[in-house]
Parts: sequence; structure tokens; C-alpha cells
Amino acid sequence: MGNLVAMITGWMTAYPAFKIGMVGILTVIQGESGVILGTLLIRSEKLGWGTFFLVTGVALLLYESSVYGLGRLLRNIPLGQKIEKRIKRHKKIEKALHENSGRLLIVSRFIIYFGLAVVFLSGWTRMPYKQFIKMRAIGVALWLIIWTFVFHSLAVALGMDEKVLAEDIVIGIVIIIIMMVGMRKVVGKAVVKLLFGNGNGK
Repeated sequence: MGNLVAMITGWMTAYPAFKIGMVGILTVIQGESGVILGTLLIRSEKLGWGTFFLVTGVALLLYESSVYGLGRLLRNIPLGQKIEKRIKRHKKIEKALHENSGRLLIVSRFIIYFGLAVVFLSGWTRMPYKQFIKMRAIGVALWLIIWTFVFHSLAVALGMDEKVLAEDIVIGIVIIIIMMVGMRKVVGKAVVKLLFGNGNGK
């Protein structure tokens, strides 16, 4: 573990693009992990605030735009219909998108898995891209600001600065990510239940 951390730290020092790429990739794969890494890099003065928000924001919007585009592309073909059927409550989500797409696109960014379903179905229902990207950008911005504030405050409280990417902090990051995923699942289920009830959405 120590050798791996040392190697990654070395790469980040030698290749500035590597740390930027890591933040962007981790943000797409598991949102909070990218924010945590970015926050620790900022604390250790290895990354600027402007670069952090630009990289994470663009990475998320590009990724979600591709999912939106996939939804539009697969509309009315067998593969697309199979994917649609695997999305829980897809009919209720589609109805909500027609009735109040703005609120749903913003709020769903905070709900694990559900957010991706909303993005896919936005393309599936042929929502205008301009409308989609505008509301999703607001959701992404709010998500980034809130979680960055949370993790930065935590990093300050725990004194995480010069020891960024040390083994004990990497372990701490893993624990925090697990906690965040669990919390988002619980909160996500509660919000989805509040929005759509207990039905299966068929």
C-alpha cells in the first residue's frame, strides 16, 4: 500500500496532467472520491480552486451529456427498450420529467443511481439538449459546492494538508467514500419514495 501511494504521489508531482486527470476520472466514476482527492490536493497547494471546479464540472457534464446522447440514440430500438425496462419507475420518472424537468434534473444529482436514470431518460424522452444541460449544470454546480464545502471543512478539522495522499489519509478517504455511498443510498431511497411512492413505476 505504501509503495503504491508513493508511486501515485510521485506521478502527481512529476506530471501535473496526471493529478488533473485523476480528479476528473474519479469524479466521474464515484463523485465524492474525486471531490475528496481534489480537496486534499488544494489543501496541499498542489491544485488551484479554479482548476478543480473546471475539471470536475466539465468531466461530469461531458459524461452525463454522453449518457443523455445514448438515451436519444437508443430510443425505439430493441437494446434501448431493454435498458428502459431495467430502470425502476421509468414511467413515473418520464412523467415527472415532462411535468417538472428542472427540479428533477437538479435534485437527482444528489441521489446515487437515480441521477443516471434521470439523465438517460432525459435523452430517451427527447428533452431539448439546451434545457437538459442548463438544469443539469445547475445541479452539478450545487453538488460540487456543497460537497467541496463539506470535505474541505472536514480536511481543515482533521489537519489534512502536507500529508496529502499519505497512507493513513488514503484509508480515511476510503472510509469516507463508503460512508457517503451508504448515506446517499439511504437518502436516495427516501427521496425516491417521497417523489414516487412505493409503486414499481410500471
